[in-house]
Amino acid sequence: MNFNGQGDFLTVVTHLRNYHDERLIYSIDKKDYGAELIFPQTREEVFNDQARIYVDEKEFSFDGYVGYLTDTHLQKRLAIFNGSYIRLDDFSLTIPFDREIRYGMSAVLSENEVRGNAVFGAEGEVFVRVSRLDKAKVFVDHKAVDFSYKKGAYCFIMPRGKHSYNIGETPDIEKAAVRFTVARKDGFDVKWEHLLGAQTYEISLSADDEYTYRTVGTVQAKEGENSFAVNDLKKGKFYVRVRGINGKKFGEFSHAYPVYVTDALPHSPEGFRVEKTAQGDYCAS
Repeated sequence: MNFNGQGDFLTVVTHLRNYHDERLIYSIDKKDYGAELIFPQTREEVFNDQARIYVDEKEFSFDGYVGYLTDTHLQKRLAIFNGSYIRLDDFSLTIPFDREIRYGMSAVLSENEVRGNAVFGAEGEVFVRVSRLDKAKVFVDHKAVDFSYKKGAYCFIMPRGKHSYNIGETPDIEKAAVRFTVARKDGFDVKWEHLLGAQTYEISLSADDEYTYRTVGTVQAKEGENSFAVNDLKKGKFYVRVRGINGKKFGEFSHAYPVYVTDALPHSPEGFRVEKTAQGDYCAS
């Protein structure tokens, strides 16, 4: 859903066929600063203007040109793309502001953690104001960084470039990516690179195109290449995926990686020869 606050039309774009919004939008009000959208259990404020916006209401504040906030029962979300300050109740975000340098940052508060993304044209100081989180540290790109907690805000330095961050007890976990698999006549080996933030890995397998998965193993994380052997499979096509785990935190699964278990050699392309050695291995020429 997108509305830039400078027109009289709201456009809903979705990938769902025959889409009908059952949430029933209660109201859409054009504001001097952009728009206010009210749904059941959800409220959104959109800020967008050519002139700098200064808004200081009881429930929210904004100083800048472009941003938005969302309030639900489960989360509070802030985003500022060209400005210095945004607040929803007692949750706020302060970032550097310079019309010549691009700064943008989001923050999502849920349960006992804050997470988000940032695009900074130059290194800058960030203030995330929130009630102190239990055992929280600050992680940028899944690595712990120096921070201070003063005057009710977590203060840390965001480097130049595009980054993810989270404020919590453990770092977020990267999305896994299967590098390759090595098939055998009764199974296969799957390999992937170590994920920052992961302590263990979960490997799951599907034997159908509907991607009905079952967990086939877990392994301790190690630096560099990680691997797992799946055995006792019948011939056929399978799909494997991997995700990192850190305590109660689960990373996103990798994309489904197809594997063909067979004892037959693959068809050789023209001019390509595979020979079996005396040791039982195969060599190509």
